[in-house]
Parts: sequence; C-alpha cells; structure tokens
Amino acid sequence: MKTNKIIFFIILLFQVSYSKTFNLDLVLDSKVSNYIEQIKSETNSLFGSDDKIIYKISSCNINECEKYLNENKVIYIFQNKEKISKANKNIITYDSINSIYDENKVIRTAVVYILEYLKEDKKTKSIFLKSDYIPKVKKENRYLKKLDLQDIYKLINSNNIQIKQNQNDLLTSKIDIDDSKSLYRPNIQLFSNVIQIDADRAKYSSGLYSQGVFEVGAKLTQVIYSNKVIQNIKIKKLLDKSNKNEVTYKNEELIYKAFLTYLNILKLEKYVDVINTNKEFIQENLRFSKQRIDIGVSYRSDLYRWESELANINLQLKESQKQLETQKFELKNMILANEEFDLVDYDLNSDTFKLNNISAISYLKNEKIKLFLFNYIIQSHNSLKQITKLIDVKNEEYSMNKSSRYLPTVAFEAQAKKIESRYGTGATFPRPWDNNEYQMVLNFSLPLYEGGAISNAIEKNEVELINLKLKYNEIKNLIEKNINQNLDSLLKSYEKIDYSQIAQKYAKKNYELVLDRYKSGSETIISLLDAQNSYMVSKLNESISSIDYLIDLISVYFFSGNIEVLVNEDKKSKFEKELLGVLDEK
Repeated sequence: MKTNKIIFFIILLFQVSYSKTFNLDLVLDSKVSNYIEQIKSETNSLFGSDDKIIYKISSCNINECEKYLNENKVIYIFQNKEKISKANKNIITYDSINSIYDENKVIRTAVVYILEYLKEDKKTKSIFLKSDYIPKVKKENRYLKKLDLQDIYKLINSNNIQIKQNQNDLLTSKIDIDDSKSLYRPNIQLFSNVIQIDADRAKYSSGLYSQGVFEVGAKLTQVIYSNKVIQNIKIKKLLDKSNKNEVTYKNEELIYKAFLTYLNILKLEKYVDVINTNKEFIQENLRFSKQRIDIGVSYRSDLYRWESELANINLQLKESQKQLETQKFELKNMILANEEFDLVDYDLNSDTFKLNNISAISYLKNEKIKLFLFNYIIQSHNSLKQITKLIDVKNEEYSMNKSSRYLPTVAFEAQAKKIESRYGTGATFPRPWDNNEYQMVLNFSLPLYEGGAISNAIEKNEVELINLKLKYNEIKNLIEKNINQNLDSLLKSYEKIDYSQIAQKYAKKNYELVLDRYKSGSETIISLLDAQNSYMVSKLNESISSIDYLIDLISVYFFSGNIEVLVNEDKKSKFEKELLGVLDEK
C-alpha cells in the first residue's frame, strides 16, 4: 500500500514538474473577439494536457486598435490594410474576413503564432494576412440577361432550326391537301395550233385540208364522280392531322431536351460550387499543414498528400467546368442565342413546379392521379394521336380500294376550236362547213379486271393496319412504362431530399470532430480525408437532390404529354382543375 502511494506521489511530482502555466495578454479587434473561444480551443489542443494558459484579453474597435500599440501588450490582432512592423511588438493584421475560410485563416494563424510565442520564444514578429476571397460578382445580375424556362420555351419555338423545319413539313402536308382537291376542280386549257402539211395532199383532198392552218381553242375537263378522288381528299386531311400530332410531339421532345439541359446546367453549377468549396478546404488544410511543419508538429507526408489532393481537385474542377460549358453551348445552340445569358435558379418552392400552389408530389403520389395519367395519355398524347390518325388513313385506303371494284368513274370533257386562217395550197377551196368546231364527251368507266392490283392493295392495307395497331400498343406500353419509372424515380428523389439534408448535417459534424482531432495530432490525414470526402459527397447530394427531383418531374410531364404545363398558364390551369376533379370523384 505504501509502495502505491509512493508511486502515485512520484507521478504527481513528475506531472507538476513538466506542466507549465503561461500568461498571455491579447488585444483583439471586435471582429476577432468573436473567435476567441475557437482560438483558445485550438491553442489548447497543441499544448500539453497539463499546461495552462491564462488569457488577458482587451477588445478594441476596428478603427481604433492602432492606439493600443502604445500600450505594453503581448500580441495584437486587428484589421488593417497592410502589415505593421513596430519594434518589440507582436502584431497580426488582416485585410478582411469575408468567408469561413478567412475566419479559419485568422484563427489558425493566431493559434500558431501563440504557440511559437509561448513555446518557441519567437518574439517581435509581424504578420499580414491577405484574404484569398475574390468577391463573386455575378455577371448575370449586372450584365447578363437572366432566362427562365418560359424564356427558353419562347426562344426555342421562335429560333430553333428543327422546329422551323417541322413547321415547313406542316405546310407541305397542307399543299398535299390542295393537290388532292385540285383533281375535283375543272381543268381548263386554252390552245392554239399551226398545222402544216405537204402541198400535194392539200391539193388532192378536195378541200378537206389546206396546206397551212392556224387555229385556236379551249378544252374543259371535269371529274363528275370518282370515289378514289373523294377518298384521297379525306386521306390527305387525315395525314395532315397525323403530321400535326407528329410535329407537335417532335417539338415537345426538343422542349423537353432543352428543359433537361437547363436543369443539368443548374446541377453542374452546384457541382462546381461544391468542388470549389472542397478546394478551399484543401487549400486551408495545406496552409495549416505548412504551418505545423514550420513549428515541427507535423510530418512532410501530410504536406505531400494535401498537395496531391489539391492537384486532383483542380483536375476535377476543370473537367466539371468543361462539362458545364458543353451544356451551356448545347442550350445556346437550341435557342440560337447570339449573346451570353444566365439562368434563373429553381428549387422545390418555385411556383413553376407547383400545382394549385402546393408541391406537385402531393398530387402525383396519389393513386387516383396515377390512374388518371395513364387514362389521360390515351386521349391527349400526341404520339398516340398520330398513330390513331394513321390508322384512320389506312382504313380510308382500305375502303377506297375495296369500293374501286364496283364504283365507276364519271368525267365530262368538252372542247371548242376555231380556224382563224388558212394559207397555201387548198386555202381558197370552197367548203360547205364553217370554221368553228366543238365536241362534248361524257365518260363512264368501270374497272372489270386490273391484273390483281386491287387485291394486292387490299391485302397490303390489311397488313399495314395490323402493324399500326401493334405500333399503337407498343408506344402506349412504352409511355406507361416511362411514366411508371419516372413517377417511381420522382418519389425516391423527393425522399432523397430529406435524407441528403440529414446526411449532410451529420457528415459536417463528423468532419468537424475529425478535423479537431487531426489538429491535435490524434487523427491521421487519411481519416481527415475520408471525413472531408464524406462531407463533400453529402453536401453535393444535398445541393443537387432538388434538381434531381425537378428533372424527374418534367420527365413525368413529358411522357404524359403535359410538358407545356410548366410554361403555359392556360394549360396548367386546365390540368390543375382536372386533377382536382379526379380527387373529388368518389
């Protein structure tokens, strides 16, 4: 028992003999005074657990701190535009604190300075800290026009080359209708002929022919009844409607692609911001590592690792910026913008993505609404309406070909001409008839046999009808599959928003704890990097989770044929009323 007491007493004497008490007289400006607890905490982590630092702190207004230089203080920390060197004075000045990184720089420099002053006995050292913060003057606020989804919609409709080509296709189909109608309109031709024959034949024709004749006339052709012509007009009209639906769907695809590109740009911008944040963390840790090496409390391996991480993050940043520029260039080409522009940011609370002033997910997760969407697409989706009109076309062709076996074609033809002059041999021969001539023909034709062409056309129509119906079901199933997948993805994206916020919250706490332990030497750089990477990943997920949700939402709108709900107030209002009507149904 006595032995244990003696050992305990020796240990206590050993600890007391190596523990030290330091007195520190600080002058801090009002801004740095806010960080005094962090300065104390980090300073204590670099000293022995039994060491004690007694602080005497004076606070000064930022503009009046230089007055304190006349007093006999130990360390001064305050804001100034330049370095202040004064005999027997220990002065830390900084130009500005604009971000958390500037805060960390001031705090860490103060800690290392205190460590050097108290333990290394380094005196009369002046330091000036220049902020690395570059104010991000958002050009979009001052110089660039900000575009939102509605602006993109208007520009793509007015400028996009593919949409203009699609509109020209519609003009072509209208011309085809006029062509088919022209077959049922009268065809009137004026003509004049100069007829020349040899003199002998005119001489011996007994006045029937003259050697030279000049005549003028007119010819009228009119279809009175033709089932093919009538059916062809109907077919061309149906094809025009089918083309309209096809063009509308193609235009919607371009709009959908433009909207996706828009949101991907926002996503990449957030990604670049997170990478820049990570880069600033690494730069801060690199500076801190250099300071630790300078005072002999860290190894160079940490420095090399931070240098490597900085190089890697720069590569990652360049690649992300390249992707961002590519997406911006693609959107610019879609809308044919001649000038640079910026984009309005969107989130869950943006009115554009709400329905009846609440989150769209509140409706789309409802089973009644899901069923409505699947039923709604049959009536409204342009790709399905296009196939429906093509089926109508083939039915008309089928009917036309079947009826052509027994329905006649009736046409009327009339011609009138007048001989204006005769010349040459036989021109003066007396004739019992005058120089005027006309004729009328009523033509009635009924096909009896066409070599099997009609039967072949009918069989072909039957096969084409079957294929079109199969195509309709294929597209319908594909649309339903896409809606299902995107609705499922939408629900998961919405859930991920909360999870990402929770993950980011705890990853940040974990990073701060590991960082504190790393500073005190109780954690390795590997652990810090793992914690930092985990924090950055969670920060990225939290940053882009809302954009992922919006991407899934516009995909649901597109595949259900409602992409314009985002940009057309009338269509949005109609869609909202339909949703409310579905929910009110019993």
